[in-house]
Amino acid sequence: MTAPLPALVTVTAGVVEPRYASFKGIMAAKSKPLEILSVADLSLGDQTGPLGARQEIIDVEIAESRAAGEKYVDEGDGAERIVGFLESIKVL
Repeated sequence: MTAPLPALVTVTAGVVEPRYASFKGIMAAKSKPLEILSVADLSLGDQTGPLGARQEIIDVEIAESRAAGEKYVDEGDGAERIVGFLESIKVL
């Protein structure tokens, strides 16, 4: 199948189900020739690598380490404390 670039490819949930090879298939694969293709063999030219990326990395930063969280023991007021916390960080 071919499509002009840029193209969007999507898959359904069933694609992630693993397919396990049978012993017979593994043994048959050992005798098959392995064909190795280069970028030139695929006629991709400058569509790969930095020239084909069409993106530029401007900056890379290390993410901040996470601070320790708060632990509460629910003494019957857990829901109110959660709502109060969410209001304090302006989620609610």
